[in-house]
Amino acid sequence: MKRASFSLLLATAALGTAGCSIDQVLLQDGASSALAVRVYVDANGNGSFDAEDVPIASVTITAQGPGTALTATTDGTGLASFQLPPGSYSLSAAGAAPAGAVLASAAKPTVVAPFQGESLTSEFRYSFFPGGVSGVVYRDDDTSGDFDPAEDTPAPGIQVNLYAGSAVGGDVLSSANTDNGGAFTFPGLRPGTYTIDVIPFPTIEIVGGNSQTITVNPQGDTDVLVEFTGSLVVSVSEFRDSPDGSPAAIEGVVSWQAPFDTRVYFLQDGTAGIAAFDATNPTLAIGDSVRVTGAKNTFRGEAQISNVTSVEVFANVGEPAPRAVSAAAINAGAFQGQLVTIDATVDSITVDGFGSQTVFLTDGAGGTFIVFGDNRTGVMEGDWVVGSPYSVTGVLGTDDRTSNFPLPHRIEVRSPDDVVQGVSTIPIADARQMDGQAVTVEGIVTWQAQWDSRVYFFQDETAGIAVFDLAGPTLQEGDRIRVDGVISSFRGEVQISPTAVSVISQETVPLPLVVTAAQINAGQFQAQLVTLRATVDSLTVDGFGSQTVFLTNGAGETFLVFGDNRTGVMASDWMVGAGVTVTGVLGTDDRISTFPLPHRVEVRRPEDIGMAVPTVTLAAARGMDGMTVTVEGVVTWQAQWDSRVYFFEDGTAGIAVFDSNSPMLEIGYRIQVTGTIGSFRGEVQLSPSAPPTVIGQQPVPDPREVTAAEINAGQF
Repeated sequence: MKRASFSLLLATAALGTAGCSIDQVLLQDGASSALAVRVYVDANGNGSFDAEDVPIASVTITAQGPGTALTATTDGTGLASFQLPPGSYSLSAAGAAPAGAVLASAAKPTVVAPFQGESLTSEFRYSFFPGGVSGVVYRDDDTSGDFDPAEDTPAPGIQVNLYAGSAVGGDVLSSANTDNGGAFTFPGLRPGTYTIDVIPFPTIEIVGGNSQTITVNPQGDTDVLVEFTGSLVVSVSEFRDSPDGSPAAIEGVVSWQAPFDTRVYFLQDGTAGIAAFDATNPTLAIGDSVRVTGAKNTFRGEAQISNVTSVEVFANVGEPAPRAVSAAAINAGAFQGQLVTIDATVDSITVDGFGSQTVFLTDGAGGTFIVFGDNRTGVMEGDWVVGSPYSVTGVLGTDDRTSNFPLPHRIEVRSPDDVVQGVSTIPIADARQMDGQAVTVEGIVTWQAQWDSRVYFFQDETAGIAVFDLAGPTLQEGDRIRVDGVISSFRGEVQISPTAVSVISQETVPLPLVVTAAQINAGQFQAQLVTLRATVDSLTVDGFGSQTVFLTNGAGETFLVFGDNRTGVMASDWMVGAGVTVTGVLGTDDRISTFPLPHRVEVRRPEDIGMAVPTVTLAAARGMDGMTVTVEGVVTWQAQWDSRVYFFEDGTAGIAVFDSNSPMLEIGYRIQVTGTIGSFRGEVQLSPSAPPTVIGQQPVPDPREVTAAEINAGQF
C-alpha cells in the first residue's frame, strides 16, 4: 500500500481551510492543452478535411469549461485555436449553416484537456445538400438556341454517362437513357465538378462535342442542353443493313405483337420490316405507329431491334397492307419482318408436341415454302386441309435452326383469321379480262358515290375496276378491300358485282397517274385515279346541273371530263379558256348520245379541279440564274442520307435541288416546285421557297444514252 506524501497531506489540509475541492487545485496545477477546431464543408463527402473541401472563416467558437468560457475565431483555413487548462469543455459555433449545407457532426462536441497537457482536435463538419443534373438532347429545328418542345425534335433512347471531375475517364458514376421527350437526369449528386458524355447514334452529331463539364450546386438541378444535328430516325431498311450493336431510332407501324410474349413484336415502314425483342414489354396493338429506339442485332438469323431504351406510340393508323409475295421471294429471305400474303395449296403438315404446326405449301409457280402456326395464337392443326388452296397472311420470320424448321424463312400466322381456305386473289388487270367469271381481287378504294353507295372504284398496282354493289357498303377512300364477285360490263365499262366485300385495312389513297388525253381516249388506265393539265374549251350543262366539259392538253389533244353536280362540282367551277389541273377516276359510258367520247375523267369533288400554275420548262429555268420560277417534272433520285438533295426532269432538261424542307419523295413522283435558280460548285440548282407539291406519279423517264464527250462537255 502506497502512502500519501507529506506535501499532499498539507495541501489537503489547506483546501479544507479554504473551502475548495481538491480536484480544482489539481487541474489548475496541470499543463495546458492546445486545441485546434476545424470548421468546414465536407464537399467530397469522405468524412475528413482535405484539399477538395471548403473551409469556413470568421466563425466564433466557444469552449465552455469548468468555471470559464473561452472563444476563438476561425481563420481563412477554417481553424480556431485554444490553450485549454485541464478540464472538460463543451464546444459551440455561432452563426447559421452555410447556404445549401447541413451540420453533419455533433452540434456541441466535447473535448477533455488532460492534466499533463496534450494536442487536441475537434471539428464542426458540414455537408452540402445533394444537387442534380437535368438535361435534354434535341435538334434545334426552329434555330432558337433553346429547346422548344412544340418545334424541336427530342432524341429518345440516347445513352448519357456521368463522370466525376472535368474530363471523361475512370469509372462511370451513373448512366441514363433519354426518355421520349429527350430528357435525362442524374439526381442526388454531391456538389462539385462532373462531366457528362453523350453516346450518339451514328446518324447524328452532337454540337460542340460529345462531352460537357458542369458544376453541380447544392439544393438544385444544373440544366444541360445537348443539341444534335443530323437524322435521328433511320429507315428500317438502313437499320437492317447496319452492323450488329449499332444504336438508332426507327419508326414504323406494328404488324403484330405475340400475345403470349409481349417482348416480341414486328413493325415496318415503307422500306422494310423488322422483328423486335423488347424487354420493356410494351402494350401495342396492330396498326400502332411507333418510334422504337434500340440496337440492331441478329438472333437465329433474324435481324431485330433489341436492347430497347424507348418506345413511343403516336397513333393507330391501321394494319399495314400485306405485301403479295411468292414462294421464291420467301425462301430468298426477301421482305423479312414485313406483313405478307400469298395464295398457295397445302402439301403437308407436321405438328409438334405442343400442337404448333409447320405447314408446307406450294404456290402457283410451283415454289414450296413453309408457314408456322403457333398454337398459342389460336391456329390449330384443324385449320389446315391437305390439298386445299389457301390465302395465307402473316409476318415473315426467320429461324436458321434447320433442326426445327427445314427452311429458315417462313410466314408466321398471327391468328386463325390469317388462314383463309379456298380464297385466291388475282391481279385486277387479269380480272378485267375474265368476263362472266367469279374472281377474288383486292385493292384500295379511290372513290365511292355518296348519292349511291352501290357505285365505287378501287385499284391495285396493276389496274382499277368499277363496282356495282347491291349491298351498298359504307367505304372510305383508302380502304383496302378484298372483293369476291363476278366480272361483267355495263355501258362499255368493266365492273365487278360483289358477292362478298371485306375491309382489310386503311391505307393512303394511291397517287393519281399522270396521263395524256390520247391515253384517256384510247381507254387506257380505266377505273384508275388519274390527273392531267389542260385548258377548258367548252362545257355543256344538263337539266340537273351536271357538266360535260371539253378540254385540250398541251399536245393539242381533246378529252372529256364529267362533273356530276351531286359531287358538289358546279358549272361555275369551270372557266372557258382557263388552264386547270383535273384529277379523278377514269370512267366509261359508250352511249354516244350522252357522251360524245366514251372515256372520260369523272371528278369526285370540287377539289379535283385546280387552277393550273404557270410553269416554265426546266431547260428555260436553267438559264434564269437568280430568278424565281415554278417548274414541274418527275423525280429521278433523292439522296437517302440527305433528303434535302434530289433531282427531277421534265423532258427538256433536268435540275438538282437543295431543299431545306427535306421532303420525303419517291422516284416517279411528279412534282411542282417554286424556287430560285442558283448554282453550287458549278452545278445549276433550284432552292425551293416552299415544299414541293406532289401532283401524281408516272413512269421514270428512260435514261439518256450519252458519250463520255457529252458528259465532259457538261451536257444533260
